[in-house]
Amino acid sequence: METNVKTNAAAEESLTMQALMEKIEKNVAKQTRWARLQLYSSFLCVIILVVALLALGMKVFPLLDQLSTTLTNVNTTITEMDLVGLTENVNTLIDVGTAGIETAMGDVEDAMVGVNDALKTVSSLDIEGMNESIGNLNDVSTKMAKVFGIK
Repeated sequence: METNVKTNAAAEESLTMQALMEKIEKNVAKQTRWARLQLYSSFLCVIILVVALLALGMKVFPLLDQLSTTLTNVNTTITEMDLVGLTENVNTLIDVGTAGIETAMGDVEDAMVGVNDALKTVSSLDIEGMNESIGNLNDVSTKMAKVFGIK
């Protein structure tokens, strides 16, 4: 009986092992299927990413070309500008303007001196004496007109 029990136990163990092996095989098959699905999904993501990068590149590269052209034009314009000459011209203009203003201020001062002299001359005149002399002249001319018969 002991051998029978051992044989039954061995057969039972063999069946249990076989059931476990079948479960392991099913799990491995499922894992393989999921791994393949994950691989295909990864390939699909890579393809989508490459297509998106190509589309983005097709939009960006012309803009980069335009940017390069614009920067070249700006560089050429700056290079063609004679900044030193422009600065010298501005400095010359400032010097000429300053000299002109100084000359004008000198002329204004000279004119003010002339006006001041004229005011001194006018104020030094004896207006009342002149009025009195004009009155006397008027009287004399009136008397002379009567002598010559002119009214």
